[in-house]
Amino acid sequence: MYCRFFVLFLAALALAGCSTPSSQSQYPMCTTITPGKEGGKGELVLQRIIVIPTSYDILAQKVDSPKARDLAEGSMVLTRIMSEYLSCRDNVIVLSELQEESYAGAFMGNDFERARYIGMQADGDAVLITNLLTYRKLQGNEYGAKEPASISFEYQLIHLKSGTMLCKGAYKDTQKPLLADIFSLSKASKRGFKFVTATTLLKEGLNEKFATCTHLAR
Repeated sequence: MYCRFFVLFLAALALAGCSTPSSQSQYPMCTTITPGKEGGKGELVLQRIIVIPTSYDILAQKVDSPKARDLAEGSMVLTRIMSEYLSCRDNVIVLSELQEESYAGAFMGNDFERARYIGMQADGDAVLITNLLTYRKLQGNEYGAKEPASISFEYQLIHLKSGTMLCKGAYKDTQKPLLADIFSLSKASKRGFKFVTATTLLKEGLNEKFATCTHLAR
C-alpha cells in the first residue's frame, strides 16, 4: 500500500514539474464592475468603498524587533495585493497612509469607530479594514525551507450609515512540507510542490476570503 502511494506521489510530482503553479501570480479573471451593477433586486449597492491601509498591532511587538519589521513590511504587501485585486471596481478608493491620517485628524476612538469616521470623511458608504496578525517570510528557497512562510489576517467591510458588518473573515496558513500533510495534495499541486513566499500565501488567502463577499468578489 505504501509503495503504491509513493509511486502515485512521484507521478504527481513529475506532472507538477511540467506545469506552472497557478497560485504564484494569478487572481481570478477580472470582470470590470461599476457602481450599481453588482447586485440583484433589493440588494444593497455600494457606490463608494473606502479601503484603509492594512494595520497591525505594533504595541504587541517589541519596538524595532524582527517580528515588528516583518509585520510592517507585510502590511504594505497586503495593502498592495488588495489594491491589485480590487482594481476591477470603479467604486473602490484605496487610501494612502498620508490620506488616512489626514482624514482621521485628531479623532479619538477605537479601531471600529475610527474606520467609520475615516470612511465618512472620505465620502464613502462603506469602509474596508484589514489587520495583519502574522507575516513570517520563507527562510530558504522553493525546494527547501528552514522555516516555511506563515501568514494570518482578518478583514471587515462596514456599512457606514448603519454600522452593519457587511462581510468579515479571517485567514491563517502556514505551509507544511508535503509529506507532513498528505491530505493537501490539491493545494500542494497548485503550488507546484514547492515552498512559496508569504506574499503568495497572502494572495491565496485574499482570493479565498474576498470571493465569499458579494461587494468585493471579482
